[in-house]
Amino acid sequence: MAIPLNLREATAEQMQDFLNSFDIVFCDCDGVIWHFLNPIPGAIMSLKKLQDLGKKLYLVSNNSNISIDDYIKNFKKHGLSVEPEQIIISVKVISFHLKKLKVSGKVVVLATPQFRESLNKDGFHTIMPTFEINEQDPLNTIKNIYNQACVDAVVLDFCNYDWSLIIFLLKCLNNESVYYITGCADEYISYNYNEKIIGSGPFIDIISKYSKRSPIKCAKPSQILKQYIFETCNVQDPARCLFIGDSIKADMKFAHMCGFKKMFVDTGIESIKNAIKDEETCPHFYLPSLGMLCPIIDSLQNISSKQNKV
Repeated sequence: MAIPLNLREATAEQMQDFLNSFDIVFCDCDGVIWHFLNPIPGAIMSLKKLQDLGKKLYLVSNNSNISIDDYIKNFKKHGLSVEPEQIIISVKVISFHLKKLKVSGKVVVLATPQFRESLNKDGFHTIMPTFEINEQDPLNTIKNIYNQACVDAVVLDFCNYDWSLIIFLLKCLNNESVYYITGCADEYISYNYNEKIIGSGPFIDIISKYSKRSPIKCAKPSQILKQYIFETCNVQDPARCLFIGDSIKADMKFAHMCGFKKMFVDTGIESIKNAIKDEETCPHFYLPSLGMLCPIIDSLQNISSKQNKV
């Protein structure tokens, strides 16, 4: 198995070859650029450097808890200007797929208010049912759940999953004509360096198990996301795309699915030691932190400037 090139140890020639090997950069956000919007030192500036070099930049995240506008504002606050089309989050991809499916009826959406608002703006009729559980009369609670109107699709993402909602979702998914779609289904999410908490994945797994349904996945790593990226990002040659991430199952696996070059950073939920164990997830390039890329590029540019003067 090939050993990833540690860019901290790369020669000037190797570093230039690295920069010349791609035209498009796809970069994860949580655990790579920030932890809960607290920037990882130098990471955003590294992306700005790549964008200044003429690389087309896209931010690809399973996190739809933040609106597109808030993504843009947070990047701008730290010196990086991006347009809405450069932000690729799961709710965008789900909307893209729901339109392809021509869903026109009600859509049950278990996700954040920002997620539902985004789908509403795209013309979908979303609902987020709530049920008051009467502990003295649980049968009446169940009747209220089962008396709810039919829906066309169930969409699951990061949310608070309680008993009554799970029962309602299972009731909806008992109808095979109801589409079952998932966004973020990460087992864990990163909230600090090498620290993680449980994500939405285990809860979605419960619903999949008891509904006996396999969801249409729209987040990393999924074929629907791949389709979205190839259709909207003008990917001509996958081998000239670089994907930067901290997750083995989501980022590195997805990059492999797409035929992209892979760069792994150690500031998230997993380590380079585990990433290199499997050929599919073994990255081509490695840095302990994306922030380390900025001074490397500066150093390379200084060398080039001195050579030009001579």
